[in-house]
Amino acid sequence: MAVTEFFRTLKRKWTKILLVFVLFISIMTSIFSAPELLAESGGEYDPATSIEFYSGLTFFVITFTALTAGRYISSDLADKSLYLYLVRPISKADYLAGRLLSSMMVLSLVTILPNTISWLTMMGLAGGSWGVFLDNLWTLGAMILYGLFYILVFALVGLAFSASTPRRNWSIVGIFIAFLFTLNFADILALISENDIYYHISVVRNLEVIGYQMVREEQVFDLQWGRALGVLALICAGCVGYILHRLSNVEGKI
Repeated sequence: MAVTEFFRTLKRKWTKILLVFVLFISIMTSIFSAPELLAESGGEYDPATSIEFYSGLTFFVITFTALTAGRYISSDLADKSLYLYLVRPISKADYLAGRLLSSMMVLSLVTILPNTISWLTMMGLAGGSWGVFLDNLWTLGAMILYGLFYILVFALVGLAFSASTPRRNWSIVGIFIAFLFTLNFADILALISENDIYYHISVVRNLEVIGYQMVREEQVFDLQWGRALGVLALICAGCVGYILHRLSNVEGKI
């Protein structure tokens, strides 16, 4: 199910256009900004660049989340295909895992792939020798691991909204509001109160805290990474529980 839906999504026109656009922007940004970033860090690769790169892609990630995870379950509810899935020997957990994996595979194309391109560009400009590459290889692993966690959270939130209604457009709108509203609201509250604790309201800001911790860089926000991880864990657990509850309701009608 996951692989089939992944390739089906890639065949859609909007997916191709957005993907090409994001990759083009990522490559151009890497090429033109890398020399300046290397100069600021004394010619060495700065792992914080990868986290900042993820943050710069936030709007595109939200868009892909809305148009993939935000549509998957809604579409199945709208055309009644969800009933067929659950009638077959497929459990609720299997169905959720399939939709989640499909969402993460698509989101990886606009997060992990562009960031890997950026990392390779920085390595090339930083010297391109095997020594430089090997010394910084751990940062690539940390960046990919963070990327997997990043898209896991986005995908689960997107699927939760998708499971809430058979109206795909409402699900998409809800996802944009959830991510962008909480991001801006948290920033405003933190700015007005001069207290970084309000950043915990935003999924994006919590993810950034985890990212800086994973690449061993100083936090931009005055927040504890353990608390940020706890907030994200609660969000993910809540999303999984809600989706399974919705699937149980559908299963009960079969």
